[in-house]
Amino acid sequence: MDYKQEIQKLVKEIKEQGYENICFMHPALAIGGASLIEAKLADYLANNTDLNIYYYDYKDGYGEFLLKDNPKVKKIIYKDNDITFPLKEKCILLTNSTRCILIKRMHPESKILFWHYETAKCGWDSVLIDKETNKFLKLCKKENAMVFHDWSGRDSLSRFSKVSFSNKNYIHIALSPKRKNCISTNISENEINICFLSRLAPDKIQSLFYLIRNFADYKTDKKKRLHIIGDGRSKSIVENFCKNYENEIEFIFTGTINREKLDDYLINNVDILFGVGTCILESAALKIPSVMLLMNSKRFEDKDAIWLYDSKEYCVGLLKEEKRDFKVKYTSIASILDSIYIYNKKQNEGEKCYQYFISNHSNYDALIMNVLSYFKNTSLTIKKLNKCIKYIPYNHYSYKLWSFLGIPIIKKTEFMGKTKYFLFGFLEIFKKKLSNNKKKYYICGILFQKCFIRKGYNFPSSSFDNREQYLKKEIKR
Repeated sequence: MDYKQEIQKLVKEIKEQGYENICFMHPALAIGGASLIEAKLADYLANNTDLNIYYYDYKDGYGEFLLKDNPKVKKIIYKDNDITFPLKEKCILLTNSTRCILIKRMHPESKILFWHYETAKCGWDSVLIDKETNKFLKLCKKENAMVFHDWSGRDSLSRFSKVSFSNKNYIHIALSPKRKNCISTNISENEINICFLSRLAPDKIQSLFYLIRNFADYKTDKKKRLHIIGDGRSKSIVENFCKNYENEIEFIFTGTINREKLDDYLINNVDILFGVGTCILESAALKIPSVMLLMNSKRFEDKDAIWLYDSKEYCVGLLKEEKRDFKVKYTSIASILDSIYIYNKKQNEGEKCYQYFISNHSNYDALIMNVLSYFKNTSLTIKKLNKCIKYIPYNHYSYKLWSFLGIPIIKKTEFMGKTKYFLFGFLEIFKKKLSNNKKKYYICGILFQKCFIRKGYNFPSSSFDNREQYLKKEIKR
């Protein structure tokens, strides 16, 4: 397939729909894989198409930092308290599914594409607090407006909500092939050198812990060494956990290693890399045997993991509860260690992981072609979304609920200068509205009082405590 030609064809079709502006919205200050992927998509489209590409992020956000050297990507500063989207023309907006509450008031014909990349259960009812979750997800399904990171992301959204998604539309991880390869033999004849590469965060560390328990139980005469690469707020928890196994395993905490130095460290120190997410692709691209661990937010017991080449549908992270439904081959951690340290299959296993990476995660043109087709096919406009989610921007909305014996009695909502009271949670009995220096009061929808607000003129005031400083400023002018 000529991907370049298909990309240009899709660009033309998108423009014929009336859309020349594409905006990526991922306001985030912290380093994260989602920001990296969206920034790379924006960078590619800006450099290879004639679409107008925008990135909507906090000032000094991670995505803005990644794109600082590309003037073709127009930066838009995201502010929490803004009501209106800064771009007045209609556009196609890509954002994370849970960031639907951050969408500002936009051109009514702007289209939305939501990307669901979470693997764990999301608190949808904590995000859409007025119980719009099912209505919102059904709308996204109907309008082809929900795409996923991988099999696990699609499964988790269907598993933890009342809406089932069968479409296999993925915005997955894609990395450029590397020029370096690992050595074909083990690092040491007398040592086992494995690695866990990840952020040390609550959603990752249980994967590390069950790896450690299996590694500690593994029978061998070789010295066991585990390299833990990464940092995060759970580091002290990890360090304390590892102290329980110091008699069986030597732990090497490297902290975060810069991308420029990471490849060399892995090549020189690691025979097998265990992890979840992008990290196992980083090692597979070096022909290092790469293994996907299971995930959970709480302690769990398991002996299995997945060779990367046994995965499917771009999945690089799997919840423990998804294991039964993810129809792939599972291999015990002990058998994985045997294959490298008893049967000397490091080169063979590394090559199979590498070939899987090349076939599924190295073709950036194919990924871009898919993304453009999702842009073209989504039919969810802001106008349609506003009928489902009445409060845009949603992060300006709040409510209080008074109930008795579990029955809602009075509900108070506040949004953009409007305060409403509802009987039994749905029957509006009182509304107060502030606009244009007027307060209006309604009972059961009927206006019964209007109040005009007037303020006297305030003359400018000055403080001359620092008059010498002010004089100097005037002189400079």
